[in-house]
Amino acid sequence: MTSEDIDISKRIIWIVHSILRQFVAVIVGYTISMMFGEKFTNWMVWHYILMSSGVVLIMFEGILFLSPHNHFSMGIRKNILSGMHGSLMGIGFIVMTLGIICAYIKHDNGHFKSTHAVLGLISWIFCLLSVLGGLLAYHSFKLKDYIKPIFLRFLHTFIGLSGFLLSIAASATGFYKFIDWKPTNTPIMMTLLILIGVGIFLRSGRTVLQRLQSVIKQ
Repeated sequence: MTSEDIDISKRIIWIVHSILRQFVAVIVGYTISMMFGEKFTNWMVWHYILMSSGVVLIMFEGILFLSPHNHFSMGIRKNILSGMHGSLMGIGFIVMTLGIICAYIKHDNGHFKSTHAVLGLISWIFCLLSVLGGLLAYHSFKLKDYIKPIFLRFLHTFIGLSGFLLSIAASATGFYKFIDWKPTNTPIMMTLLILIGVGIFLRSGRTVLQRLQSVIKQ
């Protein structure tokens, strides 16, 4: 591959990242705008705001931060990148948790019954495991006598990707519940969420496969 080919591939990735960020901005901005006129004492208002911000915005950026072609992280040392990635994912998880708590309070302990709610709970569990796995992966060399570092990194990447994709699926089904509350552009929002999920899958799926191959070779 020539340097010109690399430059072209970088430009394509930059364009794709920019497009995905536009999708994120539309979803988060649209969701928040739909809350205008609602009482902010309504727990569901905060559920929608927190979930769209925590999952679609913060976690999305946390994943892209590790991309070698990400605008905001180019030139930053790898150990600092890992710390910033972990911080963003941790903050996103906290915001996500608060959003789930808001829905739980609103529905008076009877929330985890619909497809949306079950997907949301499962994605939360995966994200929790991913955060804990990230801490273990960060200190993997200190734990190498007990478990191979590459195996910890593979588990963290696989569980983290699964958690994000499940969160995107939960967000998409959430727009169907949202439409019962007020009119919304559900098909458009779901399409954008699917495209974001596909983009992240293509970006991180390759890393998962590479780490799986390394685990198998060992």
